[in-house]
Amino acid sequence: MPTKLRRIAVTEDPELAQALSRASKELPGLSDAALVKELALRGAGTLPVNGSDERIARIIAKTGAKPARGDIREYLRNNPPGEPDPEDPNKLSRILDEMREDKI
Repeated sequence: MPTKLRRIAVTEDPELAQALSRASKELPGLSDAALVKELALRGAGTLPVNGSDERIARIIAKTGAKPARGDIREYLRNNPPGEPDPEDPNKLSRILDEMREDKI
């Protein structure tokens, strides 16, 4: 069938033959070409898109943390800390803690 899409030739070695045999039992009625495509798509779905994104997702899942939203620079523009206060020397740390509490 004519197509503008690129075609890919795949050699059916013993490993692929075994994979096609297993796939045809799971997905009866599909041609070998359709099985190869389905196996490729399913396999690609198991690969991480970005290694660091996957690690971050695992950390978030384990800790229950929520990713930060917003921009600290924008927050500080709208809520300037002002001059240091000897009575409250850790004002910026407190502001950051408050922002984190909003997200958790």
